[in-house]
Amino acid sequence: MNKTTDSINGLQLQYKKSPISKSKYNKFIQENTFYNPQDTETLDLCIIVVAYNEDDLIFRLFDSIHASSSNSYELIVVDNGLSEVTREKLKTFSLRHIVLNENVGCSTGRNIGSIYCSSSIIFFVDADGYLESMDLAIEKAKYLIQNKDLVAIRGKILEIQKRIFSTGPKNYDLGNDQLVSFLDAEGVTLIKKKDFIKVGGFEDGMVGHEGIVLSYRMIEYYGYDTASIIYDPNIVLFHNYPNTIYSNLEKKLRYMIHWEKVKLNYPLILYYLSDTLILRPKIVKSSLLKGIINNLSEYYVNLKFSRSIHEEFENHKILNSSVEITFSVIITCYNMGEIINRAVESVRTQTLNGIQIILVDDCSTDPKSLSVLEKISPDVELVKLEKNSGVSVARNRGIRESKAQYICCLDGDDYLEPSYLEKAKNIFDSSPEVGIVSAYQQSFGGNNWKFKPEENIDIVDALVDNPLPAASCFRKEVSADVNMYDENLRSHEDWDHWIKILGYGWKVRVIPEFCINYYVRKNSKFLNNIDNAEQFASIIVNNNKELYKNNIGEIFSKKHAKHTKRREDHRKLKYSIVVRVAEYIVNNLIPGFIKLNR
Repeated sequence: MNKTTDSINGLQLQYKKSPISKSKYNKFIQENTFYNPQDTETLDLCIIVVAYNEDDLIFRLFDSIHASSSNSYELIVVDNGLSEVTREKLKTFSLRHIVLNENVGCSTGRNIGSIYCSSSIIFFVDADGYLESMDLAIEKAKYLIQNKDLVAIRGKILEIQKRIFSTGPKNYDLGNDQLVSFLDAEGVTLIKKKDFIKVGGFEDGMVGHEGIVLSYRMIEYYGYDTASIIYDPNIVLFHNYPNTIYSNLEKKLRYMIHWEKVKLNYPLILYYLSDTLILRPKIVKSSLLKGIINNLSEYYVNLKFSRSIHEEFENHKILNSSVEITFSVIITCYNMGEIINRAVESVRTQTLNGIQIILVDDCSTDPKSLSVLEKISPDVELVKLEKNSGVSVARNRGIRESKAQYICCLDGDDYLEPSYLEKAKNIFDSSPEVGIVSAYQQSFGGNNWKFKPEENIDIVDALVDNPLPAASCFRKEVSADVNMYDENLRSHEDWDHWIKILGYGWKVRVIPEFCINYYVRKNSKFLNNIDNAEQFASIIVNNNKELYKNNIGEIFSKKHAKHTKRREDHRKLKYSIVVRVAEYIVNNLIPGFIKLNR
């Protein structure tokens, strides 16, 4: 898999990084770095402390470290900005002191420290806290060395001075049992050096969530097992949290903005978190005050995110208007009047650069629609069909006009959330086996429902029922291989399209967020075509007859009931389309079966 890098607001996030090397970070290190070797028993544990303005607190941490009955560890201090007085005092300790010529942040500082580590286990510890028991930490380091299946252990963080209210993250204390986790307490984490170096360490420049991203990258891109990272309550760091509501808001705001950037670049990280959280206990609810602070933080981050990051995306688009086209959005319309502007604007305001907007008009006739189309923006390529031919013909015309490798077909009355296409592109770029990228869909207008496609969709899922929204994205070459949309279908043409693509062996990935908004009108074909289920089911089944025959056993034994229920729950249809397709298959394709009559 090739390394892919995205830059957002100065933060670079990499799907698969090169191993950590000295050459990458040497430019940050000053010449006055010194090393006082330790008289250690066995160098099997290296404590790395990144310090910035913790001039008094760091020596409190040293006291807790040196309280150990063992000296089987080495100590590295990465100096991001300590006073000269503190630096002189550090010379009296047995440690390696790495002075940096600028504040590179905690994540990069930890990466730099790992280069100089001589031990097999790294212990990252925050400079402004102190350990409850260094002896227990050493025991857990030995346990990590002996256990080949483990890669990292994160500990517990407790507040030094308990107050009436606490503003600390609730995930720092997961209880008193060892359990599967991810590294969301970076300031008290043990990790095997060879693995940390191999996967490229933390994301340089990250402020918050770097442990979660590291865990996800290890599992998603390097093949580690989820159970290789655990939480152990016996490794305890005492730490003070922000002591004012304002300082807590500032910190949470910074973290939440970075989290938005993470989700843009790693859209599937939410799946990883949800899978892992199942194995973690339910965390105690926050206090009322903490809940208020969280809500205020979310409110402010939404303001700041929309003002700063999205504005930066827009400015970046202007500066890079000649950027290579990578995505085409084909919007089809017929007598939609001003509604079409909503769909166009949702594509124009995407966070992704290099989008080609193709609007295919299926021979609209009403004066309002003709007037709107006549005034359409010049950045939209307008294609007019000579006669009303249906959505399949319109989409195929748009695909032929496309200059991009990735395509999204959007109905003119629907619209997309701003980050959908960027997240889809990131998945396509990093996963060459994926032919379709989809997302959650919610309706608005005359009928309200939510549709969450399943995570692991295969060909059987597609044969039983339409598993994906029409506005799912796909590779242009993949669609061309299956002869695009069937122009004999004026309904559920997308279902037939997905079956063909999956039948070729391509994979599907689903972004676990509501990125697609589906408009349900009074005369929507979604509602009107329920009574014509057998008609379009006949075409779909006959188009893919071999696939149905080869998978008929699994369709009935494993998938039928499950998908019937899902369809009923999400769409609330009086007569399920799944049942009708199953009836058609039984009645028309399988000789000797008793005919089914409702």
